Amino acid sequence: MQQPIKTEPGSTPGLTAAKRPAIFLDRDGVLNVDKGYAFSVSDLLIPADVPSTLAALKKLGFLLVVISNQSGIARGYYTFSDVHVFHDALQMELNRIAAVKVDTFFICPHHPDGIIEELRQTCQCRKPGTKMIFDAVRDFNIDLEKSYLVGDKPTDIECAIRAGIPGIQIVAEAKYGRHPNATAYINTFSEILSVISIKSSAN
Repeated sequence: MQQPIKTEPGSTPGLTAAKRPAIFLDRDGVLNVDKGYAFSVSDLLIPADVPSTLAALKKLGFLLVVISNQSGIARGYYTFSDVHVFHDALQMELNRIAAVKVDTFFICPHHPDGIIEELRQTCQCRKPGTKMIFDAVRDFNIDLEKSYLVGDKPTDIECAIRAGIPGIQIVAEAKYGRHPNATAYINTFSEILSVISIKSSAN
């Protein structure tokens, strides 16, 4: 089972639509406070600046694509259904607060040390692998050259580098260390708007 899982896709632009750039988003540590293996709706805690920033990114023409390692499924901590319910709750809150939703979620449920046999494997989708990015590019006709990735872990940034896009690392809590080759380091999610503005001005 080498495929990443796409969940709650929202509105799919389709391959006949014009290419659009995307913001690839890690989930926990970016859209949700990272409590470790979050799966219960009670674990959902959206940072205050996230909904309005996502709405601003949508107005700039970006697709919002979550790419999330969810090895807790392979480890037996929670199920695919738990992830679906969590994402539904996240979408409802984003819509309630700022009338915005994520366009699609891709998750990697695999881990080489998993206890679920069919998910116990080394795969291409677990970040820093890039399969979730390139599957999203294929499915959503994404303009990769104008896209970005935002994450809080060095593996997120390594994934961006391997995919050939700028990787922006949230480092406020410094839980995971800094990737030495991140395009930018930010303390709050809303700072991504300045990074994009600066990079666009430089081009």
